[in-house]
Amino acid sequence: MIYHYLQIKSPLALAHWIMQDGGKGSSGGLYLCTDCFSSEDTIRIAQYMMDKFNLKLTTPKSPGKKGHLRIYVPVSSMIKLKSLVLDHMHPTMFYKLGL
Repeated sequence: MIYHYLQIKSPLALAHWIMQDGGKGSSGGLYLCTDCFSSEDTIRIAQYMMDKFNLKLTTPKSPGKKGHLRIYVPVSSMIKLKSLVLDHMHPTMFYKLGL
C-alpha cells in the first residue's frame, strides 16, 4: 500500500511532512497537501495515520484541484499532533501548528 512507501511510521516523518507540505487552516487546524495522490490513497493514508498516531482526521476536497482530497487535522486533534511532532520541527515552522 502507498503509506508503506511514504514511511510515515514515526513522529519525525510526520513532522517533516508538515514542514514541507503542511498548511495552517483558517479555523486553527492543519492541512496536509495530498493533491498528487488519488482520493482512494489519500483516504488510506488518513486511516493509517488515525490508527498509527491516534489522531482524528478528515479528508475534505481540495479547493484548487477538482476531485482531489487533502488530509485535515481538526482543532480537536491539534494538541495531540503538537505533542507528537513539536520536538522534531524547526522553530521557523511552528506557525504551521498555530504557535
